Amino acid sequence: MRKSKCLLWSVLMTFLFVMVNAIHGQNLITDYAPHTKVGQEPPLWLKNKVTPVQYDSLVAFSKFFAVNYNYFKQRNLTQKDIQVFVNRTGQLLKDKELLQQIRQKGGEACKYSMDLRPETLHPFAVSADKDGAGRKYIIYSEIDGYDAHAMLTAKASADGSTSLSNLNVVPYSLSGLKVELSNMLIHEAGSKSAESAQQIGFDDKGRSKVYEVSGLLKVEDAMGNVHTQLIDKTIRLMAE
Repeated sequence: MRKSKCLLWSVLMTFLFVMVNAIHGQNLITDYAPHTKVGQEPPLWLKNKVTPVQYDSLVAFSKFFAVNYNYFKQRNLTQKDIQVFVNRTGQLLKDKELLQQIRQKGGEACKYSMDLRPETLHPFAVSADKDGAGRKYIIYSEIDGYDAHAMLTAKASADGSTSLSNLNVVPYSLSGLKVELSNMLIHEAGSKSAESAQQIGFDDKGRSKVYEVSGLLKVEDAMGNVHTQLIDKTIRLMAE
């Protein structure tokens, strides 16, 4: 009987401990951190997926960025997909202006991740006028869970479903955090243009072609800490 009471008491105290921690917002499970630290070599399991030359290239990239390598864990990953990642990181290493910005920015490490799968985006705001309608899309919002986003504003054609023009990417935060964007570029996937697209068309189903989005997003949190993310993703816009 005494052992049963001790066991019951132990279970009760454990339950109370968990509840108290939950109330105070403490997580008893260690947070998952998908990004490596700057200067930390890519994980060893990556050597089973890439060539020695590709691995050395990623080692060089890791000297500047905190990298998320989950890209290499996706199913049906081809050698072409792998080369796309390696080529992209190689291009970024050649961007001296970008690397200089990262050196000077201070704060936490600049994070990098990549996904080949295009994200389908619908406008979250539509404003109508006599000449057409304005559209607003959140094209990026994946930086450490903060209310910090890259927003695309555009002017729709008169019928609202043919095309977008007057494209402009601006920082956006509902809570008023200080968000900065730099080197933003939107162009059709596969295009080597160094200039952003000026117009995006829609097909008869209200879908755009796939576009690549890149740039640098920086946010300062309420404690004054600076967080930076290198944007590199593909999107498909919907008219409605």
